[in-house]
Amino acid sequence: MTPASVRRAVALLAALVAARAATLALRALAADGGGAAGVDSGPGAAWIGGMRDDIGVAAAVLAADAAVVLIAARVGRGRAPRAPRAADACLWAVYALLAAYTAFNVPVAAVLGTPLTAPMLAGAGGALADSVRVYLTAANAGACLAVLAVAGVAPALAAGAGRRWRGR
Repeated sequence: MTPASVRRAVALLAALVAARAATLALRALAADGGGAAGVDSGPGAAWIGGMRDDIGVAAAVLAADAAVVLIAARVGRGRAPRAPRAADACLWAVYALLAAYTAFNVPVAAVLGTPLTAPMLAGAGGALADSVRVYLTAANAGACLAVLAVAGVAPALAAGAGRRWRGR
């Protein structure tokens, strides 16, 4: 594996973990104190029960994210391309697209419990624009920007950590 592919994989993992944390934070903000699974045993019970379920789901999703990261790391491995700079630039562009898609889906996953997919877009049609306006809040925008910030800074941090680890 090349240092750039490791850096991309570590940065993608950081962005995905940040997205899961932001999704949990948005869901916690949205918790209104209603009963969790029909059980209401006092103030905060719904939030605690809901967070337990959310953390379990987040752990399962992080396992899938880890598989994506391993695939991303594997893509950079292999025979040297004829144009290594162009190949590296294409892989960084794919990283940027994945990071942007992940950041955009934080509020969507907080509300729907799943990221936005092509079939959902096709089924929603024009009604989607009206729905997006309702959820265009400071908290949702901040969560998206936080994930994008992590995705932007993570490659540089991963490169610095790699140099320190190798003793350079």
